[in-house]
Amino acid sequence: MTGASKPEQQQIFVSSAMLAWFVPGRGYLHRGQKARGILVMLAVMSLILVGAVVGGIQVCDSARNPVAGLAQLGSLPGLVMNVIAANARPRGESGEAQDAMVDTTGGHPEEVGLIFTAVAGLLNVMAIVGSLTPLPRETTEAEDGAQDGGKPHGQGG
Repeated sequence: MTGASKPEQQQIFVSSAMLAWFVPGRGYLHRGQKARGILVMLAVMSLILVGAVVGGIQVCDSARNPVAGLAQLGSLPGLVMNVIAANARPRGESGEAQDAMVDTTGGHPEEVGLIFTAVAGLLNVMAIVGSLTPLPRETTEAEDGAQDGGKPHGQGG
């Protein structure tokens, strides 16, 4: 049997998962799945960007929305935006963060942005799990012949 041994394969899967959290889609690129990696990268990053543009940076404040904040932490960009949003909150005289007044007369852009960024984090979690899964094994001609009931090529018997 050719290829990497079990510990080496597990090492590849774990490093792919870590890369996928740091940069969405990077885990698939690390494993050689370029099309899937680029697609995941574009999807997650565009969802985060659209969510932040539509709803503002405050959509990533996990203190205001802890459940959505947890979903947003599915990627490093979500964590970075959470830190930026927490530091951008206005501070009172005592130094405690205060919630800013939100103008909702033009609809509910903050909720829309919150949904986009939470979906981006969850999508990246799915990509991380996908990068932990072993790639489908390609069969060789010898294995194909053995599955068809014939004798494997190159072996006597």
